[in-house]
Amino acid sequence: MAYIYAAIGSITSATRLSRKLSQAGINASILHTPAAVNKGGCSYSVRVRERERGALMAAAESLGIKIRSMYNDV
Repeated sequence: MAYIYAAIGSITSATRLSRKLSQAGINASILHTPAAVNKGGCSYSVRVRERERGALMAAAESLGIKIRSMYNDV
């Protein structure tokens, strides 16, 4: 199963995004962003299935959450 990860600046924003996705019936989880893709500072990522990319982007936009970067498994 392919997953996509969205790096978010704070745990609060990641939690808000994950909660919104869950309310829409999308399974989302939060984890620390790996150092290999983290561009400095503290960062958390929200993980969803690759096919949910559009829903992830729409939810982040509706909440005003900036996605720092997106990546696949590292």
